Amino acid sequence: MQIGKKQNMLFACVVFDNNTNTAWAIGIERNGLFKLSLESGEYKLLTCFADDYFKYAINDKCYKYKNNIFCFPCKGDIIWVYNLQSRELDKIQVEHNKDAEPTITMIVEESGTLFAVANGLNKILEIDPERKKIVNSYKILQDEKEVYSSITGVVVEKKLYFITVDNNSVCEFDLVTKEICFYSVVNDNIKLNTICYDGNYFWFSGR
Repeated sequence: MQIGKKQNMLFACVVFDNNTNTAWAIGIERNGLFKLSLESGEYKLLTCFADDYFKYAINDKCYKYKNNIFCFPCKGDIIWVYNLQSRELDKIQVEHNKDAEPTITMIVEESGTLFAVANGLNKILEIDPERKKIVNSYKILQDEKEVYSSITGVVVEKKLYFITVDNNSVCEFDLVTKEICFYSVVNDNIKLNTICYDGNYFWFSGR
């Protein structure tokens, strides 16, 4: 299905292939995976996700692993996996109760394993991308309480760092040992939201 470049379309979470000037993105208003040409500005629909094509922002994060594009849910409960060669669409079911939506905020890769922070579930999901399966999950608890994570993080020396926005803390998740710990940032005047690393220091911004 070809969609003209003059037609407006909102996309979420674009992933790039600089070698081919190609990108892939999830539609916000159209729940499907699109292929974008960075040279012509044109895009086309590769696949729709089940019966939710016209539902708003069901999936809003994607990640490219080898020849597969993993499409993660915000309001839905399925991780869709599209193979660029076979054009087959697989799915990974995300278990959750009716009162909570997964709301995946970030995805990182370590040693052939994907880790997805599911903000709505207060969990970090461990995904085997070869088997297309969630193999484990880790509860994000601080002082035995659930926390709300920021939408961005940074990986430093095989550890994922992100902000817990309710209490101005930094969560450290070891991608190898799977251990979780927290560091308090003392500043009552700024509510932290983002984090980055310059090779020597962590930097924070507020909201």
